[in-house]
Amino acid sequence: MKLDKAINTLQEEWADSKLVNKITYDIFVNPSKNELREISNKDDSFRFLADNKTKKFYVFNVELLHSTAAYLLKLNGYWSHKPEDFIVGGVAYKDSFSSFNNLSMLNKEEIKKVYALDWSWTDRWVKLDKYLKNKKLMEEWADSIKPHKKTYEIFVNPSRKEMLEVVNKDVDMAFRFIADSRTKKLYVFNYNLMHVDVCEKLGMLTIYKSQTKPDIVAGEGKLNPTGTNAHMTNSFNLDMLTPKGVNYLHSKDWSWANKWIINISSYVEDTK
Repeated sequence: MKLDKAINTLQEEWADSKLVNKITYDIFVNPSKNELREISNKDDSFRFLADNKTKKFYVFNVELLHSTAAYLLKLNGYWSHKPEDFIVGGVAYKDSFSSFNNLSMLNKEEIKKVYALDWSWTDRWVKLDKYLKNKKLMEEWADSIKPHKKTYEIFVNPSRKEMLEVVNKDVDMAFRFIADSRTKKLYVFNYNLMHVDVCEKLGMLTIYKSQTKPDIVAGEGKLNPTGTNAHMTNSFNLDMLTPKGVNYLHSKDWSWANKWIINISSYVEDTK
């Protein structure tokens, strides 16, 4: 069923932001196969919001962000830390998943409770229940081998040598980072470290979870083999922002971080 919602319905309210591009995106709830095909990209990818309380499954094109769709639909559970109210926002790709951005905003106990819920009602569209249950088992297994865990370093405003040291060469020279606009410091660390854990260590957890005052950008990047150029490939906290938060994000200067990640300022500018 198609919902009569579109980005341009917020044109007046968001007039001062870059969110308004006057493009209309359809949002379907509990879609048919034809509707799912209609909103999917050429690679069969689409975004979704799964509301376990109402058993409603919202789908839309990947160009429409979860936070925008949740705001339009007044789905406050997308930002909730109560597992029983939590709405999972994800990207599906050929019956698999590429990301669950809002899960990263929860602490470990909250995530476990979300995993424990029954999501099998989504099997009609995606195998979300199976995926989350498997993810829970994988994380429990990872916790069981913590005595053998590796220590990772966090570099601040790193040199080229340090950038080469921090990347995960097994994952396409990937790394994670946190850019702090207040201090003009860029923290880079191994891909295996989670942003939420690093933010907790650095005392930035509240800022990381803020939806209205994003003083930091938490994301992923890839480094070229020589260590001379790095590109931002994904963000973890920007997709959670409210319209007010996006405006605040755009008011900050991020060009200082281009020294290490050459497209970070343009990536932020394109955030809608």
